[in-house]
Amino acid sequence: MLLYGGVATRDLLLHERLLSAKVAWPVSQVVSAGIALSTLRASLQSLAGAPQLLQAIANDRIVPLSHHLASEGSGTSGRCTAVTIAISLGGILVGNLDAIVPWITLFFLLCYSAVNCSCALLSFMNIPSWRPRWRYHHWTLSAVGCALCVYLMLIISWNFTLITLLAVAVLGYAVMGWATDKDWGSGLRSLKFRHAINVLLSLGQGRVHLKNWYPAPLILAAPWTTTTDLETIDEPCHPGLIRLCKYLQPRKVST
Repeated sequence: MLLYGGVATRDLLLHERLLSAKVAWPVSQVVSAGIALSTLRASLQSLAGAPQLLQAIANDRIVPLSHHLASEGSGTSGRCTAVTIAISLGGILVGNLDAIVPWITLFFLLCYSAVNCSCALLSFMNIPSWRPRWRYHHWTLSAVGCALCVYLMLIISWNFTLITLLAVAVLGYAVMGWATDKDWGSGLRSLKFRHAINVLLSLGQGRVHLKNWYPAPLILAAPWTTTTDLETIDEPCHPGLIRLCKYLQPRKVST
């Protein structure tokens, strides 16, 4: 950025898209070749990764009619590859990259912000399965990265950002309704669990005042019935004890 600012004016930086080629050494064709090779590499990478992602979505049956693209084998099905090529051709046939570049950039930034948000939540909740290899990792770094991604999205186009967030929210809500039998874990539920643990630990730090005391009975009972009936397997073995505990408590008891 310092070098660009030293060789070009503000107006040139805003309007000259191939400024790197103009100031490149020894010739501008070096930058042109680099752009071509980088575009080809990104295209091949997306063409190899996008069908696999689409097949994973189809195999999980989380989107209606996606089962037609599912494949039981380990390789990528030709149907997923064909759909990926069709979507890519649709963007190319628009004829103007400037019309789709903001959307692509926003979706990439949204993906990065979601990854950073997930890393921040996993680190903040101290989940045992989350073991980042970078020894200096801290959840605040991921939170800052998520905030910066959202900030860049708003800078690029605030109206496109709102539309993108609304579309992702609608899609996420729809997927939650479609995939009712899937359970990938909930970050919000983990936050509630951590908050409950912290509250319980804080209760033992000082004496409970007489005005704040209430009975807290502990009932030991088998968690499941001895029958194999799936309809009654979640019922407690001694429901009478649970009802007695409910009468002793001044508030609602969860079973």
